[in-house]
Amino acid sequence: MKSRFPLISFITGLLATGGLAALIYTQAPTSLLIVLALMLLLLAVWGLTAPVWLLFFRKILSQERQQMLAGMGLRFGLWSGIFVTTLTVLQLIGFLERVFVLTTLAMLMLAEMFIQQKKAGQNKSSRKRKKR
Repeated sequence: MKSRFPLISFITGLLATGGLAALIYTQAPTSLLIVLALMLLLLAVWGLTAPVWLLFFRKILSQERQQMLAGMGLRFGLWSGIFVTTLTVLQLIGFLERVFVLTTLAMLMLAEMFIQQKKAGQNKSSRKRKKR
């Protein structure tokens, strides 16, 4: 059975993009609407990039790691959304510089590495329990 994750994620991204466009074109910017627009931007980038990450991981990962693909696609889509939203906030406050872009990217990469290490540690401990 094939996963419906890419289709649902893509539709969610398109709906969030439409909502963001409608919000920008029809409303005057207030602080509450700016926060809503940033949340819609995060959701749009997350929804539109998660299927791309999923296809990318299908191509590069071995067959024994295929069961982790949906989670990895969602997580990397979320990291992409957080990255774009953070850069947008930095641009809005007039603080966007190369150093902050690289620092944000490095922080997101570190967070992903910590998640991968935690999962690897959990897999090792569960294998030891099964052997006993």
